[in-house]
Amino acid sequence: MVFTFTYTPLEAGAGTSFTDHLPFITGVGSFPPVERTVAFIRDVFPRATRVGTLYNSSDTNSRKVVEMAKKDMAEKGLTLVENTVVNTNEVYQAVSAICQRQIDVLWITGENTMMQAFDAVVKASMPGIRVIGTVYTPSEINSVFYMEALRKEAEKVGLTLLVAPASTVTEVSDAAARLLLAGEHHYALGLGAIGDRFETCKDRMGEFLLMDGQVAYLPADGSKRPDYMVNSGHLIASLTALYGVSCTGDFSALVRFTGEKGDGALEGKKAAGGSNTTFSAESLGVGPMLEGLYQLLGYEDFLMISIAEISGLVGVSLNQSPVGHPDLFAFPGVKEMVNFTTEPECEGMLGVTLGIYSRRPDEGLTRFLRPVSLGADAAVHLHTAVFPYMPLKKTGIDLHETMHTLLII
Repeated sequence: MVFTFTYTPLEAGAGTSFTDHLPFITGVGSFPPVERTVAFIRDVFPRATRVGTLYNSSDTNSRKVVEMAKKDMAEKGLTLVENTVVNTNEVYQAVSAICQRQIDVLWITGENTMMQAFDAVVKASMPGIRVIGTVYTPSEINSVFYMEALRKEAEKVGLTLLVAPASTVTEVSDAAARLLLAGEHHYALGLGAIGDRFETCKDRMGEFLLMDGQVAYLPADGSKRPDYMVNSGHLIASLTALYGVSCTGDFSALVRFTGEKGDGALEGKKAAGGSNTTFSAESLGVGPMLEGLYQLLGYEDFLMISIAEISGLVGVSLNQSPVGHPDLFAFPGVKEMVNFTTEPECEGMLGVTLGIYSRRPDEGLTRFLRPVSLGADAAVHLHTAVFPYMPLKKTGIDLHETMHTLLII
């Protein structure tokens, strides 16, 4: 007898251990990596507090998984909301009911009953509730069967399955690429392309920004046309990153620029509570701006997002993907690989800049940062996306709302 897709074969009576078992029974125990899945939920959805799940109450395997998940979630500040079914006919109604219980994420553990009724899960779930499966490791043989089955069920209801192996940032190829999912309060920049497979993205790898559920990048495929993706309903924006820096968290300060004439340097003091600062400058370069932020806030290392009208933009972008080009900056090939703006561009448009700044970068960060200017004490890496000009609110600026507005105009 050979068993498959069994979470707890020993508890089912197959033996006392994986080496001491009944002589006529063999198979693969496929208990899901609950701890990794809970960590994934916490990392990708940091604002989530309630996670819903459904399982067959008569299945010993499923009860064991839910028992472990409840404990792990409690340790990470999450509440597991449960609902049970006996057969696939009850799934649609059970999903509808649990979605009414103020859950943020609906977790499908991968047990047989829920897998067979995956189409009902998708149809019954409510907008705004993320539906995820169990996090898996590509090298685990049981994971291959699980993901292939889930992929087929997703195709039946017209969905593209985004695989999320092992952690929020995971290997997808031998080229050390990573799949990044645009979760809430998640920010990243580097080289990558929209898509979930290295093979389909490798020829388009260009500069990207990932900001709070939204992704924008410039494909290095010769098109010179930027592309973007935004979280919507069950769709989670994602990209395959070749390299970069990824951060999670919220911002601790808001600094405002005004259009008044000034000397090009930062002026002003922190507002009450230290969250808002205003300064005046007619036109401010990147170097003075970063130095001013350091002087005002006192942070030696920080992530920043700048939204401002452009008086002139100078930068570098890739003309070709670096995949397959190990000597990217070798002369004379560099002239074809890299595009450099010899004159300031995009005057009067709106620039959204995401960057990492450090005065004392560690070894890993040093490889990613460059000096702000010759002889500068600080290093930085900045990516800018350009949009048509749009006046910003003078009060009550919400970053997520502002970015969403820019991407749909």
